[in-house]
Amino acid sequence: MKQVTSKNHNLIFASIIGAIVICALLYNSIRVERIGFLGIADSKELQINFEYPVEVKRIHVIQGQNVRKGDLLLELDQSELNTKIREVEFNMNRLSSEIKLRKQFARIIPKSSKAAFKNAGEFTNPLQSEYDDLVKEKDYLEKKKKNLYVFSPADGVVGQINFKVGEKVGGFATLMTLANSSPTFVTGFINESLDVTLTEGQQVKVRSAARPDVTATAVVKSIGRRTVEMPLRLLKYQNVTAYGREVTLALSESNQFLIGEKVVVDPSKPILSFMAMAKASKGELLSSFETSTQFSLKKMDIPNSLYELTKFEPSGAIWLADLNKYLVISDDTDDTHSPLLFLMNRDGSIDSAPLKVSGLSEIMDIESIAQDGQFIYLLSSQSRNSSGDVKNNRSLIVKVKRVGLELTAVSSFQLRPLLMEALSKSKNTELNTLALTIQSGTVKNGDLDIEGMTLVGNDILIALKSPHNSSDESYILRLANKDYIFTNKYFHASQVSVEAKLNFHGKTETDESNKMGLSDLVYANGIYYLSTTCKKANCSALWKTSKLDSDHLKLLKTFPVNQLEGIALGHANEILGVFDEGKSEPYYFINETH
Repeated sequence: MKQVTSKNHNLIFASIIGAIVICALLYNSIRVERIGFLGIADSKELQINFEYPVEVKRIHVIQGQNVRKGDLLLELDQSELNTKIREVEFNMNRLSSEIKLRKQFARIIPKSSKAAFKNAGEFTNPLQSEYDDLVKEKDYLEKKKKNLYVFSPADGVVGQINFKVGEKVGGFATLMTLANSSPTFVTGFINESLDVTLTEGQQVKVRSAARPDVTATAVVKSIGRRTVEMPLRLLKYQNVTAYGREVTLALSESNQFLIGEKVVVDPSKPILSFMAMAKASKGELLSSFETSTQFSLKKMDIPNSLYELTKFEPSGAIWLADLNKYLVISDDTDDTHSPLLFLMNRDGSIDSAPLKVSGLSEIMDIESIAQDGQFIYLLSSQSRNSSGDVKNNRSLIVKVKRVGLELTAVSSFQLRPLLMEALSKSKNTELNTLALTIQSGTVKNGDLDIEGMTLVGNDILIALKSPHNSSDESYILRLANKDYIFTNKYFHASQVSVEAKLNFHGKTETDESNKMGLSDLVYANGIYYLSTTCKKANCSALWKTSKLDSDHLKLLKTFPVNQLEGIALGHANEILGVFDEGKSEPYYFINETH
């Protein structure tokens, strides 16, 4: 009997303790609600201006438009800068002519007259120094001209546009304003009647006053040291003045608040939330251990207006560090075969306005792109068309000068006939055999098809997707001395050599019967990156090697889709890959830890 009574007493005691705990939790929850204070979610407006007078050349956005970091906002012009560049170029041409004239004069004057000089170089050295100074000045002016393109410094919404196309703008005048697309901070006020303790750096919870389900975290950045009059909007009774301390909090980037929305700041951590936190942390823990997102495929974001212009089929890319964008080529442009190139942000969004190469009327089937300083090199596939014809605009290789967003062809010629001549005349019998294979090949089997190009020093390496040799190896050829080639638009047979023969057969987890063809290669800092695509199955692969031979190839990743057409080394040495998926939207990947 005593034992039963004792058990009852224990049960009653435990119930009382439980009731006290529940009451404490409820009180704590109610207290949290009571000590929460109000604030306004807001965002600072960015002012876009320029340090010296300019003229507005083009405006690429409208008020209220959402923009992403890196999107082109404005193109500006500075007539004084253009005039100065023309003056420098004029003086460079004048000095160049005078230097050549003096060198010719030095060669024909009597030896007795030359003895008066220590060496023939004294005829030209002062002028050469002046010429070199002008080259440096021109480079400096062109770098300033690049800065006449204004890009969005962050994701946001275009606010006020203060000038129209053609208007001249004074130095440091605000061209336009840009607001974040979501709030970045909260300005709150703690009523002087509330006993709230906050510390800088403390993390707090913020929720919408009208939409309780919309919440975010924030960090206390500053706490006012004096009491000020609170804004009318935050007063419970708007006819009664109230005072409080101002607090500024930085919001997390992923918040769903509206700019200007009234919010409630909860500075406490209620015990009741512990279970919810435990559930959330479990989910977060699971997500943190999910399969790595390295090399994960994402669809490109291509504007509808661009699809109306061209069937966009990405085939290669390079990284433009000054623009913080990739420059992407497509093997299909528009109905007139215009030389179009496309800017892409790191999030895969393609700019709606393509860039056109001036000085080049047309080009087809652009498969390769490389860069060396301010020069970009474009290469067509060199292949026959579907009817078996060799077209001039499919056989081009082009040297392009880039200044900002201005692209100008400085040298172009048909590569295919010169390459075929060099292969045929080469003293290397393997190159002779390659020429014969191409000459006897068909569009579907054995024709010349160059899909990749990279620069190594002053030489060009070209990757042949077709033809392979009798051992099913892919060719990489070297064209020596690109400066000579583009100056003379010609090269000798001795300038062409076999750089490598690579066998990708059976080196992946895919069926060994799926033969692979080279689709691109990139060289940087002693490392080669190569992409291949399967000929009969939906698969592609990415490779890495320090030496171009089959034994050193390291497989980085295989993909369950075909047509990995181009690769590029970009921001912070990340690697980009672009896929041409035919009728569907093209894919891309960016791997930041290659």
